[in-house]
Amino acid sequence: VDSSAGKKINIVTKQEVISFLENQANVPIYPLREVPETALVRKLASFVGIKKEEGKEVEKPDDTYVLTNDNLIKIMGIQMRFRCRIPVVLMGETGCGKTHLIRFMCKFAAYGKKLKNMFIVKVHGGTTEEDVIKCLHEAIDAAMINRLERVETVVFFDE
Repeated sequence: VDSSAGKKINIVTKQEVISFLENQANVPIYPLREVPETALVRKLASFVGIKKEEGKEVEKPDDTYVLTNDNLIKIMGIQMRFRCRIPVVLMGETGCGKTHLIRFMCKFAAYGKKLKNMFIVKVHGGTTEEDVIKCLHEAIDAAMINRLERVETVVFFDE
């Protein structure tokens, strides 16, 4: 709905755009229906470049996380921004799953590799400049190793 005019806007996505998103950017365009989680895991694995072993499926690195179509699109959007070197800010109510989403994304990105690619700074009244600098130095050191494996390193400032 166009809030300034109060009119409903119909948006039609051209087939060329859909083809680009599916084939070039590897973004899934699913109808608004339930998609099996295994299909979403396969799509995410393909998107982040995980090669599955022949005859084996890629498994979720965290069984406590439920991968939904909505979360898949969020993760892919974050990953696309990382690839373009665009910082990402996640906002949401306390407890809505921001940290869990990022943890899952990082575990998935480092799939099958013994890498530390997520650093969390717990931000509160007692957080000091030194705390932030120490975490950033650790993340930079890890990023040098992770880069060789083509794995992004994330510094997450958590509330």
